[in-house]
Amino acid sequence: MATVGQGIHVTEFLALYQENASLAAKQLTVKFREQLERVLVTVENEEQEELVQELFRILRSKEEAMDVEKGELLLKRIKSDIEEIQLMRPYLILEIQDLLIKIKWQQEKLAIHSDFISRRFRSRLYLMQLGISLLFLFLGLPLFLFGLIHNFITYKLIDLSVPRISRFVEYHAALNILLSLILYPLTYVGWFELLNSYSHPPLWGWLLYLISLPLSGLFAHRFAHYFKRTGQKRRYLFLIYNQKEALLELQRNKKQLEKVLFES
Repeated sequence: MATVGQGIHVTEFLALYQENASLAAKQLTVKFREQLERVLVTVENEEQEELVQELFRILRSKEEAMDVEKGELLLKRIKSDIEEIQLMRPYLILEIQDLLIKIKWQQEKLAIHSDFISRRFRSRLYLMQLGISLLFLFLGLPLFLFGLIHNFITYKLIDLSVPRISRFVEYHAALNILLSLILYPLTYVGWFELLNSYSHPPLWGWLLYLISLPLSGLFAHRFAHYFKRTGQKRRYLFLIYNQKEALLELQRNKKQLEKVLFES
């Protein structure tokens, strides 16, 4: 009888199994995976990668979306658990996929962002935050419009040009930077020449104007994102008061997904 690869001695895990059966099973699974990867040709499974990315999108919290390190840890955990399930309990993959379909359908129906699904609702605090957000949007609107007028055409031109220049996504960030360094200064010079033909403010006025162009553009970009986020808050508030049962069902499905994935 032929032997492929080194044997795995399960007795090594006996003491740990007697103390913590779940931990012992997980460590033994890792050992299985490591040994199999040494003797088998690893094939990139596009379906598995797609499943991992969908789970990450649904389960990622606001903190994990903002903190790259936390997001990376969650992604690794999801990938590791999916690999373990496929190896030890492949029948659970169908349950995970079914839950994902339900959650995505409910999410689209309710038009709610993923990180709002499990959020605890505290009416007074939430209403205060929403009020502050709306006040900021009202006060920041003039600066947003100034930045939008001076930067939008260039922004859209770069956004449309980059995918046409290269279809490889890994080059898009570098191309964005390169085109920005060329096109934005040209745009600002154009605005300068246009306004210079109609008015002649003092030198400090021109300097202030030129400095405000890139800064207002950055502000307009953040403002647009904040506006979208505030809209999601308003939508969440509407769901709390008008479609609470549907929201609770969505939360239950998400908890069930986490249980199947992380506790199985």
